[in-house]
Formats: sequence, structure tokens, C-alpha cells
Amino acid sequence: MTDTDPRAANLERLFRPRSVAVIGASADPARIGGRPVRYLKEAGFAGPVYPINPKRDEVQGLRCYGSIADVPQPVDAVVVAVPAKAAIEAVRACAQAGAGGCVIFSADFAESGPDGAARQAALEQIAHKTGLRIIGPNCLGLFNAPSGAFLTFSSFFDRGISKEGRAALISQSGGFGSHLMEVVKARGVGVGTWITTGNEADVELGEALEWAAGQDTVDTILAYTEGVRDGAALARGLVAARAAGKPVIFMKSGRSQRGVAAASTHTAAMAGSDEMYQGLFDQFGVRRVYSAEEMADLAYMLSGRALPQNRDAALFTVSGAGGVQMSDSAEDSKLSIPVLPQAAQDEIKALASFAAPGNPVDFTAQALNDPSILPGVLEAVARHTEIGSFVIYLTITADDAALREQIFATLSTFARRHPDKLFVLCMLGSGALVRRYEEAGFRVFEDCARAVVALGRGLRATPVLSQPPPEPAIQRSALAQAAASESAGKRLLQELGIDVPRGAVGDTPGQMARLCEGWRFPVVAKIVHEDILHKSDIGGVRLGLGSPEAVRGACEGILSAVHAALPDLVGARLLVEEQISASAELILGIENDAALGPMVMLGFGGVQAEIYKDAVFRKAPVSAAEAETMIDALKGAAFFAPFRGREALDRTAVAQAVSALSRFAASASASVQSIDINPLLVGVKGQGALAADCVIVLKDNGGTKDD
Repeated sequence: MTDTDPRAANLERLFRPRSVAVIGASADPARIGGRPVRYLKEAGFAGPVYPINPKRDEVQGLRCYGSIADVPQPVDAVVVAVPAKAAIEAVRACAQAGAGGCVIFSADFAESGPDGAARQAALEQIAHKTGLRIIGPNCLGLFNAPSGAFLTFSSFFDRGISKEGRAALISQSGGFGSHLMEVVKARGVGVGTWITTGNEADVELGEALEWAAGQDTVDTILAYTEGVRDGAALARGLVAARAAGKPVIFMKSGRSQRGVAAASTHTAAMAGSDEMYQGLFDQFGVRRVYSAEEMADLAYMLSGRALPQNRDAALFTVSGAGGVQMSDSAEDSKLSIPVLPQAAQDEIKALASFAAPGNPVDFTAQALNDPSILPGVLEAVARHTEIGSFVIYLTITADDAALREQIFATLSTFARRHPDKLFVLCMLGSGALVRRYEEAGFRVFEDCARAVVALGRGLRATPVLSQPPPEPAIQRSALAQAAASESAGKRLLQELGIDVPRGAVGDTPGQMARLCEGWRFPVVAKIVHEDILHKSDIGGVRLGLGSPEAVRGACEGILSAVHAALPDLVGARLLVEEQISASAELILGIENDAALGPMVMLGFGGVQAEIYKDAVFRKAPVSAAEAETMIDALKGAAFFAPFRGREALDRTAVAQAVSALSRFAASASASVQSIDINPLLVGVKGQGALAADCVIVLKDNGGTKDD
């Protein structure tokens, strides 16, 4: 979307308006239609405010208009606070009057059943045809503090309006969005932009996130949703935030496995919605949290002094128990706490023979009897390492009346000498003392475990790698052939650059024996039929066949077993392939999610794929470099390294196969629902990777077809 796009221009008018109208405006400042008028006045909104209510001449001291058509000029943003049926006509009138957008408080739309869904569809049609932007319906509104535009009925502002804050909070839920704002504010993080998207008839979370990423008044973006409607828009927003250097903290609820209506492939069975979202977050450097408290802690950690380039941390404690808790939390949050070099440890021991100097550094409460120990220990670590973050656990000692000023002077002086480092202080003390430390550049936490978790998540952002272009589009007829048989599917994989074993298709056991004469044995024989998906379940696969005679006998056995299982089956054929020995079996697949779009999956495969579910997802397409990060994210990633005399697996071949399939998935997203390559046979370095089995499912093809 370009700046000249009228929808983009109207989105800017809606989110940062210079004029506001309130349809359904109330003289009672406590009512839903009265709060926006009151908030705009209290915030000192610089532009005109037009209350609209045909029953009144004046609302809260402002001239009232009978309709939006009576307003003397086009209005940027219109709050709609009338019942659902009236809201549709009000929105249509706003479009005709040249408004930029509407914030629709009204409920009784898609959330209320078929009739409500029809009303929401009418709103969508208005937005699509006219370019009017809509937030909601069934939302709590938005505010943009820098402009004074408070277009909400949230009671949050009954306690006063603040224009300070450089965080943007975007929430699908209005009620929980208000709760998040309160929790974040209590943690000392100001929210200057707040958008609740509600039912998302038009503007959805991804587009709002992309807009926030482009605002000079926003440093950090917080987001909450149960699920997105447009995965491509979300990806654009995440890329925009990353390009602008603005961290995204995301809380995605609804993490239980989504029921898959027709889990006909391993990929579909493993593709729970949360796994896909986690893959998207990992791919685009999102810092994920699971509670309001975690969001507030992480937003606080990311505020103030910039995070260091060095991702290691040193932990200091007056208590052995604190060191243990911080170490556990560091492991849980993947925070790197390297063992200190011997020179640093020796210097610490020289200062305090009773200290444990490894990392955590436990200098015990005895160190506080000697004012030289604390600064000496900190300087020893700074002098002998490049560690970027110092976490210091002092509990109640930091506010001890006899030690308070000495400790503050030591720590604040050290922080000034090392402006490139991040300092986190874990302590219990007065609000005044906490503020003094914060003003000195410290992040202050009461709980050391929460501090370490927030730091670990804050430092764990991953780089966003460039996405390659999709493969050239393939005609639907060719895709239908590939979906109709395993052999045709494998020919498609070969065209994509994914290797497959040598094979042949025939009709009788005798023909199959003749076709494989002169091959390299052993071979595998399979039944092939468009209605048979999992061949081994009905005895349709034989492995380790060492001669043409063995092939003949195996094929006879396959036909007999399949006939016993499916006596009415007609048109079955036989497939014989070279049986490839491999060092590992992976599963490689794509699943075209209704919201997120085509997602590529890599995991450990074979018949255990659905049991262990060691798999990772990324939004297609991905580069070979991104595919390498997928390998590293597997729980069994260490298996790719040399293992018990076996050479390292061919990571390069796997990454190239992942990238090739993902590029195809992106190009064929309109036609292909899923592809399942299981197993992808992987050899050691230099031996490559081959697709031993392939299932392709097309969209709207009336069922799955496979050999």
C-alpha cells in the first residue's frame, strides 16, 4: 500500500485525526456516547469536535448537529456510538460525507450470529467500495496521545489523561487491551498510542501494527490477539517494525491445538495454529510473552537505555538461593551466562576469598562489610569480559539504612563508567529509591526470576532474513496431475530441484519384476491408487526387496493385502523404487493456513512424526539461510552434527529442499492446500536429501488423491 493510496491516507486520518465527530453523542459524560466528547475536551484536542445527535442542540458545551451531512466540512475520524442497525446507515453517511474513517463502538455484529454477520458484511462492503476505513465494530476505540485524539469509552481515563508514552499497544480485544494498558502503566511504561480492532470488519491488527511501526512517536509495539485474519498483513507489519528498529512484544492466546477437520497428511496433523504462529514470530524477530505481567516486564526492560550488542549476561548475588533461581530462569529463557574467564575469577577471589566466582558470582552478604568488594567484583568482570548485561541481586540490602547511600553511589558510579552495558537491579525498597536507580539507568525488579526472564526475552531477538521470490507459477492442470499420483508428484518435486529415488509404475507383479531388472537393489514396492493415502496401514508397502523375483512376490502380496482390506477397490497400480539408505528421516511439508497463508514445516519424520511432533514452521517463501535457522530450532538439531562416528548430516541439501518447496508453496497458494514429503531421506554431508514419499492435496478438489 502506497502513500498515494486513498485507503492509506484515510487510515492516517483515522489514527491521527485533525477533526472528530461523535455520532450518538451524549450530554452525560459517563455514558458511552459521552465519554469520547469529554476525553477530547480534557485532552485539549486541537481540532474541531462535532457532537451528532438529532435530539439535541448542544452536548457538553459544544454545538450539536443532526447528522454527519450537516457538519460544515469533511471529518477525519467519526466515533459511532449507536445501535447496530443505525450504525450501518451512519457509516454509509460518513462515507458519502468524505470522512476518513469510523470507530464503531456498536456491538451485535459478527459476534452475535448470522444476522449480525450480515450486518458486518455490509460494513465491509462500504469500506471496500468507498475507501472509508473502519475500526471495529464491537471495539473499545483508540487514542493517539500526541494529537490528543482519545476516541474511546474506556474508563481507564477516568483517572486522568496522560499524553506521555512512546509505546503503542494494539489489541484485538478492547477489554483486555484496557487491562494490558493498566498493567503496563503500573510497571512504568507509558502508552501513547492505543488501538483496539474488535471484530475487524476492515482494519485488522497487522495493518495497525504496520502503521504504528512508521510513527516517529512510537519506540516499542505491544500486541494482543487470539488470531489474525490476514497473515500477509501481519508479516508486513512485523517486517516494517524490524526495519524501523522497533521491538514487537506479542501475546497470542488460544495456544491449544486447533482441531484439524481433515488431518489427512502428517503436515496437517502437526500444524496446530500455535505452532504456526510461533514459527512466524521466530521468523520475524517477535518477542513472545504469555501473560500481561510478562508483557509489562519486557516492555519495561526494553525502555530506557538501549540493549547491548553483546548478548551475554553476568549474574551477581548476595544469596546462593538467588543465584540458583537466576540460573534456572536464564536457562528457561535461553539467556547466555558464560563462565567467567580465569583471570576474572582469580581477581574476584583475591577480593573475597569466600566468593563463588564462576557466573553467577555469589559474593554473599559478607561482601557488604567491605565497601571495596562490590565495586571490585563488578570492575573485574567488566575488565576481563565483553559481557553486556549485569544483573545484580541485592534484595532488601539495597535499602538498608546503613548501606543505602554507599551501595547507590557504588552502582550509579559504575553504571556511568560503562554506558554500553545494561544494568538490572533486583531489590526491595521504597518507591523513591527505585526511582533514583531508574534515573541512573537501572531497570529495577523485585523478583530476580522475572528480571532474568525479561532480560532473556529482550536479548533474544532474531534477525529477519530476506525472503526469496516465489517459483514461477505452475498451471492447475499440472498440479492436478501431481496430486493424482505419487509418481507425478515426484516429477514435480524434481522440477523444483528436490531429488527423488529412481522408480517405475506398472500393473502386474510380473511387469514390475521386469521393469526393475538391472537396478541397484534393494528396492521398495508400493500400491498406488488415488484413494489410498497411508499405504502401510493396509499392507501396501514392502521394503528391502533384493531381486526381481522378490519384487514379483512382494507385489503379489501387496495386491492380496489391499484386496482383503478394500475388496471393492479398482484401478490399483504398483510402484517400485530404489530403496535409499539414509542417516536420518525428516518430514518436509507445506500447509496453507486460512489466516497465515502458506507455511513450510520441517521436522523429524517417519512413522513417529505425529507422535513426537518435533517440527518448526515458517511463512513461505524462505531462503536457504532461513531454512538453516529452522534446522537449528528443532529439538533434535544436535542430530545433524557428527554423532557416534557418523559424519554430519547434509544440512545444505536439507536447507535447499526446504527453500525450494517453500518458494513453490508461495507461488501455488491459490491451488495447493498441503504437501507432505515423508520421509525426506538425508545422508551425511555431500550425499544430499531425497523425497521418498509425496502427498499433494489441492484446494477444493473433492478429496485427497495419491498413489
